[in-house]
Amino acid sequence: MNERVEFLKKVPAFKGVGDEGLARLAAICKTAAMKAGDAIIREGEEGDCVYIIEEGQVEVSMAITMGAGLFDEDKGAMDKVLVKLGPGTMFGEMAFIFDHDLRSATITALTDGKVLSITSADFKRFAEDDVKSAYRIVLDIAQIIATRLRKTNQDVRKLTTVLTIALRKPRNK
Repeated sequence: MNERVEFLKKVPAFKGVGDEGLARLAAICKTAAMKAGDAIIREGEEGDCVYIIEEGQVEVSMAITMGAGLFDEDKGAMDKVLVKLGPGTMFGEMAFIFDHDLRSATITALTDGKVLSITSADFKRFAEDDVKSAYRIVLDIAQIIATRLRKTNQDVRKLTTVLTIALRKPRNK
């Protein structure tokens, strides 16, 4: 068994796939180097592939627009770092599942490293040949997305609570 298959076994989205399916999946993965500071994905751009961090670390950030001039006279927005991700973590899965969807965040390399990528087209061909493995992958990706959405909902609730409390405080005159 090759190293890539062994690596893919550790990726949560592929936990339900057998060795044969992982070998076929490994064959469609492309490897790319990432350099610290480089944007791998940019928010708002069209995407058609998923990435898996093989080596290194990235951060996920999103533009927060607050109105012209609030944070920066020219931009009116700031980037909010949402999370840092390391080896074995997948990102870009929304554009992967929903072919050519717009990226919802920017992913920037924090360190030098390597990522694997799988295009939507390659995955569709894989799915035609191995429906059972593809079903497991899509199901596992759906669970990952649901977990991230649940966390986002909790974060929104906390932020809304803080904002509500801040707006209710009487102002000293």
